[in-house]
Amino acid sequence: MNFEKEILKKVKRISKTHSGGEEFFDKLDGELVNEASNEMIVHLLEMVPNKYITVLSGGFGIMVASKIDNRELPYYPYILLKGGIRSGKSPEIIRKTSHHGKRAIFLDDSIYGGATYQTIKQFLTTELDIKIEKCCVVYDGCPVKKKDVVSIFRYYDHFSSTPNFSF
Repeated sequence: MNFEKEILKKVKRISKTHSGGEEFFDKLDGELVNEASNEMIVHLLEMVPNKYITVLSGGFGIMVASKIDNRELPYYPYILLKGGIRSGKSPEIIRKTSHHGKRAIFLDDSIYGGATYQTIKQFLTTELDIKIEKCCVVYDGCPVKKKDVVSIFRYYDHFSSTPNFSF
């Protein structure tokens, strides 16, 4: 299945009623949490190198962690954090699997400015001495391509519009 085409259809459809900003992001995030297939999540998880910890947060993270726990997805060691970090809440660990190592990948449904990613990166370095080396997402909405972000779909590879927000 071509996940990039699947996401492009969602983006085009959502853009008809939500031209951008928080409403667009919230609608897309909601659909990615509620409609992401196990195959798409496995594809995303396969971006995580062996012996790395998968860091998850928010609704998408809860969904992925639950599917790992229920064996709907292959086992990956993870740390799950509460959501709302982008809106200013402090990171808080909800649960984690046993893991060995100090290297991690942050896995999320989407990235825009990178506030959640940067906050979690700092938190895990300070609190657990774990280094997040990369961010793997379904949807990358960053206007400037970031070398440490890998995605299934990058908005600005398909559209050249100027964002209605700043970084």
